[in-house]
Amino acid sequence: MTDPEQSRGGTTPAKSRSWIAGALLVFVCAFALQGVMQTLPGLVTTEDGSSEWGLRSPELPHGDTPYHIRIAYLYRTGEIARAGSDFHWMRASHWSGRFVDKELLYHIYLTPFTLGASDINDTAALTIGAKVANCFTFALLALCLFGALRAMGVRRPWLFSAMLIVLGGISFCTRSEESRAWPFYVMCTLAAWVAMARNQRLALLLVAAAFTLFYAAGHFLLVIWGIRALISLIAGPQEGTTRLVELRSLALQGAAIVGGFALGIVMHPGRADFLYTWLITYVHVFLGILKGPLHDFAQSVVSGIGLTSSYSAEDAERLTLGIEFQPFAGSNLLIAAGPAFACLFGLSFTSMLWRHRPSRESVMALGLGLLSVAMYINSMRFAEVMGPFMALFCGIWVEDFLRARHIARGLSRRAGLARKFAFAAAALVLISAAAMWSWALAGKDNRKPSPLNATALWLRDNPRTHGKMVYHAHFDAFPALFFYAPQVDYTVGMDPHYMLAHSRDQSNLTCDILDNNVDAQTVERIVALFDCDYILVIPAMSPGLFQACQEAEKAGRLKLAFVDHKTDMGLFEVVRK
Repeated sequence: MTDPEQSRGGTTPAKSRSWIAGALLVFVCAFALQGVMQTLPGLVTTEDGSSEWGLRSPELPHGDTPYHIRIAYLYRTGEIARAGSDFHWMRASHWSGRFVDKELLYHIYLTPFTLGASDINDTAALTIGAKVANCFTFALLALCLFGALRAMGVRRPWLFSAMLIVLGGISFCTRSEESRAWPFYVMCTLAAWVAMARNQRLALLLVAAAFTLFYAAGHFLLVIWGIRALISLIAGPQEGTTRLVELRSLALQGAAIVGGFALGIVMHPGRADFLYTWLITYVHVFLGILKGPLHDFAQSVVSGIGLTSSYSAEDAERLTLGIEFQPFAGSNLLIAAGPAFACLFGLSFTSMLWRHRPSRESVMALGLGLLSVAMYINSMRFAEVMGPFMALFCGIWVEDFLRARHIARGLSRRAGLARKFAFAAAALVLISAAAMWSWALAGKDNRKPSPLNATALWLRDNPRTHGKMVYHAHFDAFPALFFYAPQVDYTVGMDPHYMLAHSRDQSNLTCDILDNNVDAQTVERIVALFDCDYILVIPAMSPGLFQACQEAEKAGRLKLAFVDHKTDMGLFEVVRK
């Protein structure tokens, strides 16, 4: 006899509970994994040489994380509002006169995590806040992938969510440690993919606007839209519709993305400066990443449509970008992207072997996966998109494969064997994810304070330095300096293009210093061009500048104000006459 609850649809609450349980499982596991990454629990060696259980990562990861949590704190205290368009913390930057926060929503998101800081010097509380925020961010990313998989009809989306780690590889695991805005642009892209698949244009418009305010690069959604449009045109119209109807739908989706991008710009407080920063960050930095014929082609396209900057390509080529912008090749590429390549070729080969004809949506997901791998090959920073996009592709493709009529019949005849195979595949995914995460953890050194910590604390604790200008040749030094000593102003940070956009002469002088092309006039040129009060020198990175500063000290033009004996880092004060 049929249960009355079931006859009235009583299975729906059970399905709902299953979905909620799966989502909760993914969120909690992702939060816990990132918590381990942030703290590195284990044996800690004390000062007397003994060992005890503790947290081996009490500091923030080196990189952009200190900048983001500090700027969120300055939003909360009103310092950013008081500074207005003059981001004086980076005086030798185009932000010094036309500041615009290209990651506005991300910094607003971080603001509540700064509430534990009692004052501007409470970096310990800001460190804890940044770590907790990153645990939430990583958990939200995993949850968003889970939601996208479920929305695309994938059963057991929790399992494919675990492939985020496997397919992203070590690069993804290590980049996930930093508090940066990229997880939100990935979340927006996943949401946009679902909205395109369901032809939900209003949702697509809102997602594009959010993407723009989180990361400025809302135009990336047009690339995703282009993949779907191209495959739709090649495959022909869906069953039950016409090519004209489909073209109209695609055009409206593209218009929704452009409209969302425009809406995000309109909603941003600094519209014109926002566009200028977008041009520098997402056009000219991108040109610096590309290599060979692709670079030449992109350069001609950019010039042809009028997206030229105030500086030449020759000047930009001198800039040194971070290691994450370097392309992978050879064995390193096979190791880093091996799981992604295995899935791309393995699933395609299996479909051919079993005579499975993938659906349009599966082929579109394949296009998304291929794009993410191509991006990663060109720049290792795109591990952040390869992991989630490839996991989405795998989920959609496998689900489509298993639901094919002849395959489903074959599996039903061998139900016992199919269950064993499914269990083995699930175990392989979970073990691989655990192994990949453990591998990333094992590669972490005991996190020590930034090498700039001592110098920054000296600047912070000496009131006579407050409001003064510190020259530093290395833009990666800015986040730590800004985090520990926001009472002081610096040259540039986040991106060397920001200095080049501000002053060609300042940028070329700094490039000369980084190239160790230093002469007897370099110190005077620094003082004259930057009007700085201090010169920070890292001898291991700029030996020529260090020698020039020592000679200027002997001549009485500089005075050694502070030296960090652990790193030999020197801070020279300019002697005003």
